[in-house]
Amino acid sequence: MKTQRLETDAPLITAEIWRRFAPPSLSTDKARRLFEKAIRAGLIYYDEEFEIVLPADGITKAQLAYWCKKASTYLGLDKGRMQQTDKRRTGWAPFEALFGYGPRRPLRSTLHNIEESTAPEDYTGEIDAFFEALDAEPAPCTNTSTNTSTKSK
Repeated sequence: MKTQRLETDAPLITAEIWRRFAPPSLSTDKARRLFEKAIRAGLIYYDEEFEIVLPADGITKAQLAYWCKKASTYLGLDKGRMQQTDKRRTGWAPFEALFGYGPRRPLRSTLHNIEESTAPEDYTGEIDAFFEALDAEPAPCTNTSTNTSTKSK
């Protein structure tokens, strides 16, 4: 079942596997951890046999597009701002490649069409809650210890 939330701390996708199938701009540890958290939250499904990620059952194309837009910002993949509206320009290409959407079925046009015709709370609530929880998490601890010992004469 694709909607199952996972409660394990074990890595779902190893760094080696992730780098093998993720587009170059998404083949970072930060991106892999983001996708793992989305898998654990039941937003995305990882198929181990085919090594692909898919939207989980119940996640609409609009929700997936909105998640990708937020993920682009979170991962620093946005391409500046649009002149007319000062909105961020989402880096769509790696997400469309990863999820199998191309020029004939782009995620970006889905989100644009939905934004024009639907109240945002109809598709953004679950995704916003995911990213709010992510922002509330403490930053990962890195080992920055230095050797402070000094030699005595």
